[in-house]
Amino acid sequence: MVFNNRCTYKFDISIDGRCLKLVNSVKFLGVYIDSKLSWSDHIFNTSSHIARAVGILGRLKYLLPRNVLRTIYLTLIYPHLTYCSGIWSTASHCQLNKLHILQKRAIRHITCSKPRDHTNDLFKSLNLLKLPDIIKLGIASFTYRSLNNILPDYFSDYFSHNSSIHDYNTRQSTFLHQDTIQTSSQHSSLRNRAIKLWNSLPYSITHTPSIQSFRRNFSRHFIGTY
Repeated sequence: MVFNNRCTYKFDISIDGRCLKLVNSVKFLGVYIDSKLSWSDHIFNTSSHIARAVGILGRLKYLLPRNVLRTIYLTLIYPHLTYCSGIWSTASHCQLNKLHILQKRAIRHITCSKPRDHTNDLFKSLNLLKLPDIIKLGIASFTYRSLNNILPDYFSDYFSHNSSIHDYNTRQSTFLHQDTIQTSSQHSSLRNRAIKLWNSLPYSITHTPSIQSFRRNFSRHFIGTY
């Protein structure tokens, strides 16, 4: 695979006399990576899995109680929305919206709501995060683990606080330091998005004693805004 938006080169690469085939997409550790890093293939495959689960909820919504339907959602749909979301969430809004629409359809099935009913109150009643906030939770959890040395050593210096860069005593001295962004790829990078998100969170969330309480407080905070 060659990562390039406009690949005009023809590569002939062989190993032990065996020619390697040039592909536009490959599945690696459950994530579909395409040569343009658009994540369209991954979202297409994820949407297919979720659509089948949404169909199951639609057939069961009048047969099972709400708490059981919610458990089915958490078992068959939620893992697809969380797995490596910090990586593939750089996809276009149009691509991500395909997943969000399916998620809202599932929520309407769980609550036996009408197809055009607004979902904010439904998410709140089920104590479930919407897709954009699921993505934020994944990124924020990664940041928390990095800052608290729960990740491998490679990520120990992934973030730094403003106080470690300069000695000025300002309100933002406890914020994570953000480098100057010069390219669109830097703007959409996991590190840049993580820093912006972390600096926007309340102190009561970022300074919780464990990852479990962090995730719980984070979810409570965002669900409370629905």
